[in-house]
Amino acid sequence: MLYGMRTFALFACTLVLAAGCSSGPPPDSAVHLGARSELGYHLRAGAASEVPGDTIGFVVTANGFGGYRVAWVAVTGSTSTFSGSIDTDGVIDANSVTPLSGRETIVVRANGSGLDFSSVPDANPDGVDFVPSVDPIYVDLRIDGAVAPIFFTGAETSRLRQSDYDPVAFTSP
Repeated sequence: MLYGMRTFALFACTLVLAAGCSSGPPPDSAVHLGARSELGYHLRAGAASEVPGDTIGFVVTANGFGGYRVAWVAVTGSTSTFSGSIDTDGVIDANSVTPLSGRETIVVRANGSGLDFSSVPDANPDGVDFVPSVDPIYVDLRIDGAVAPIFFTGAETSRLRQSDYDPVAFTSP
């Protein structure tokens, strides 16, 4: 009888542990996106994301209506050049491309497949708003030519995250 009770208790504990486990990847994990099958993330639409604290870097957001913003911020007195490219499997509507501060140099490619930008920001963000014809977007973001921190709010957890990849893809949701 004692052996049977132990077996039942062990079986019950195993069931409790299994119920707490998930069968998929952790929330907000990178997944393969788009025709390129590039690793990327699902963004929380409408989330107020920002580069944290006194950090420099980029932030990618989505408005939930097909539009995206890539913004970047440095610190007062910075002379670093922030640059990057944004691509899509479709086209970017040239009429939707809007600079955030006016200090940015933004060039929409002739075929509409993407845009390139650069600026020397300070503590006030620079950036670009745009609307691609399809998701995802692919970004390659640099500070003085080096890989840069990229922040976003995850669709599953609504938490600010830093991308493990650059280049990286984003979609919403």
